[in-house]
Amino acid sequence: MSEYTKLGHKPQKHHAKDIWELDLSDFKAVNPIDYFRTSGEAVEKAKQLEKDAWKLAGQVRRFRHLLEKTRGKAVYLEVSWHEGMLLAKAKNPRKRKPKSESKSKHKK
Repeated sequence: MSEYTKLGHKPQKHHAKDIWELDLSDFKAVNPIDYFRTSGEAVEKAKQLEKDAWKLAGQVRRFRHLLEKTRGKAVYLEVSWHEGMLLAKAKNPRKRKPKSESKSKHKK
């Protein structure tokens, strides 16, 4: 059982807070060379390539929407690899203190 919530699912009590596991196993790579490795009717092979590319584009679009939903109001959604899993966490940049504030604290 994973300690992270899968992207698109509701978090459970035992899951790490605000960290999401991204599952990329459903994405089938589309390599045009693979469609033309053997002899055969080129137009039919191109039609299949087009269908598979459209299917992949749809998967990527749905994946992007899930990522945007997960990011929410945060500035960005950071991803990193951890023990063979791609994890994502919504983050906001830290606010820097104005230089005048930081200098006045050091003078005292």
